[in-house]
Amino acid sequence: DVCSSDLEMPQQASVRRPLAYRFDFIEVFAGAATVTDQVAALGFSVGCPIDLSYDAELDVSKLFVLEWILHLVTNHYVKGVMIEPPCTTFSVMRRPALRSMDFPFGFDLGDPQTSIGTKLAMIALLILYICDRQGLTAILENPWTSKIKYLPAWKYLVNKKSCQMVRCDSCAYGSAHLKSFLFLCVWAKVEPISDRCDGGHTCSS
Repeated sequence: DVCSSDLEMPQQASVRRPLAYRFDFIEVFAGAATVTDQVAALGFSVGCPIDLSYDAELDVSKLFVLEWILHLVTNHYVKGVMIEPPCTTFSVMRRPALRSMDFPFGFDLGDPQTSIGTKLAMIALLILYICDRQGLTAILENPWTSKIKYLPAWKYLVNKKSCQMVRCDSCAYGSAHLKSFLFLCVWAKVEPISDRCDGGHTCSS
């Protein structure tokens, strides 16, 4: 018989924990991820574009995805965030209109399209709010005419000293069209992106 004391116990090797992911920039509701591409081209570390169009596991409406984003923000594992929530239900071009200045949450709260649009907008504003609390640079983008700015959460944020709202006309940057964008920014100097159309050419919306 072999005594247990005669057995050689295997060495317990310590396992090193991998470093947590850290990024200079992430883009939420990324769409075509144009901003991510441009930031990466400048040599910064970027996270994967977070958008349902890339993978079902990147659906920001899912709680675990939102928790991961807020984990990055609250632990300062990311330095800057761009948030571009869908604007379809907030668009002035939507016919019939689903919202108004007096009813920013929608005329029919039970309408599925209105409901998901509101949910995604509120998630975007929550991320911006947490970035503000953490002192991180973040920018939320929508069309200038978007009714998202009538939501109470937007009005709360825009009145904070750390927050700034600017308009940017794309034709001021070489576009042939007068397409105006709305940027709500925290902890960022955004005057350089507030260029407006100078009227020196024929612009179309």
